[in-house]
Amino acid sequence: MSTTRHFHFINYYNHVGKYIITSCPLLCVSTVVSTNDIKQLGYSSYKDGYRHRDAIVGSYNGILCLAQVYYNVSFVLLWNPSIRKVKKLPCLKDPCYISKNTFGFGYNFVTDNYKVVAILTYDVRDSDGDVVCKTVVKVNTLGTNLWKNILEFPFGSSPEHGSGIFVSGTINWLASKPWRGRSCFIISFDLGKESYQKVLHLIIERKM
Repeated sequence: MSTTRHFHFINYYNHVGKYIITSCPLLCVSTVVSTNDIKQLGYSSYKDGYRHRDAIVGSYNGILCLAQVYYNVSFVLLWNPSIRKVKKLPCLKDPCYISKNTFGFGYNFVTDNYKVVAILTYDVRDSDGDVVCKTVVKVNTLGTNLWKNILEFPFGSSPEHGSGIFVSGTINWLASKPWRGRSCFIISFDLGKESYQKVLHLIIERKM
């Protein structure tokens, strides 16, 4: 097994539905390398004629997590471009036709395994006719081939747009409480304990 470390730069070409990764040695950041040291690795995203959107969720240890959303069905893929292998996780069906899907990808140091977190957010009306934000949160541990339901996103909040950021065994999302202004905070999800924590409060001020 090679011990050479590489940087990976990824681009997505929507018109052909293909991810292209440019891989080069670690020292290419500070030195000029020849074109012989640069490789391109490609993966064609899944297409079946339906309208969809693609998202790069995150990466760790050379494994990329990709999400593809088709109307009310989502597919999550784990791609190792170095060995050219793709693992497709079981599909996710949204609880409501109109919803917002957010994902996170990280590594559980306790169990020495990878996890993908999916947050499905949708709006419903309560008995008073007010709009209430609901979430369904699911976790997949690599190798289990199933999505496990866990507690919904906490504090009556929902994640803002964008994938969660993996930091030291946790996945972190910028979150807010819908319909209550622009007060935002960070929700941190511990991959080992599968528990949430509010770690920071932010105030976003609008300049007039």
